[in-house]
Amino acid sequence: MGRWDDRSDDSSDDWQGWKDGKYDSRYRGVNKSRSYRRRNKSKSATAGIVFCLIVGVFGFVLWNQGYLDSTIQQSPQVIQDTSKTAKDLTTETSEKLSETVNEQLENPSIKSAKKTFDKISDTIQKTAETIPETKITVPKVELPKYEPPNEYTLAELKQIALDDINKYRKEQGLRTITLGNAKSPQLYASELLVEGCIHHVSDRGEGPMLRYKNNNDHMYLISENIGGGSGTRWETPDESIINSNYRMMFDDADSDWGHKYNILDPNHSSVSIGIVYDNTRLIMVQDFEQSLQSGWQYDPSSFMKEPVDQRLCW
Repeated sequence: MGRWDDRSDDSSDDWQGWKDGKYDSRYRGVNKSRSYRRRNKSKSATAGIVFCLIVGVFGFVLWNQGYLDSTIQQSPQVIQDTSKTAKDLTTETSEKLSETVNEQLENPSIKSAKKTFDKISDTIQKTAETIPETKITVPKVELPKYEPPNEYTLAELKQIALDDINKYRKEQGLRTITLGNAKSPQLYASELLVEGCIHHVSDRGEGPMLRYKNNNDHMYLISENIGGGSGTRWETPDESIINSNYRMMFDDADSDWGHKYNILDPNHSSVSIGIVYDNTRLIMVQDFEQSLQSGWQYDPSSFMKEPVDQRLCW
């Protein structure tokens, strides 16, 4: 296979025929020849688009110029108005408004309405002048002085409970008792307040005497009263204490009057009291204390854990 010009019918311009595979199949389907043809077509399309754009723009300019000319011819006043300054326009508007107001003021109906209004104003003024001055005296009201409820300390509340207990004992001719200092009833009252219930055996199985032992309190024979009352939402703490003692004295049939007997037991010498409350409830634990007689021993069962007794919750 020779060069492109070694044939008798080859010409000096026929090299593309060789390249396109006319004489040599080695060049047939080569990407370079296709990309070359694609560029030629692209150039033709671009030239056409440019030509159309030029014609379009030229036509738009001619049409727009004609439209502007016709608009100027039809609306010379608009063009002239736009040449006015803002000051000129303001002045003209003000003058026209003044003319309109003056014209309306000359209207007979408006004149008549104004006369009527003036007469009514004069009448009101004359009537106001005839009314005598009257002084109004506002009586002074003495409001009751606000007194906040008493804020009792814990010691004061315990003393209120003790005094109330001794009141009932004295009414029965019994000797009064003193206030003990054991910490067990106060701790147990706090525990019950969180629980929202009252019962004598704790969730840990501790009865009154076992609690004394576990809290290292001085040991006595213990008889326990637990009273529940209303919180500060309905009663003051001192009222709840008094009412709780009253119920244990006079409304204790469900407990076989055991609370009342504890309050009036002549053998008791002291009582340790625990009091806690919130806005919902008040809980008071009264551990009545009696010294063990000489020669006697505590019952071992008093220091053993036992099942939790019946709860009263509210």
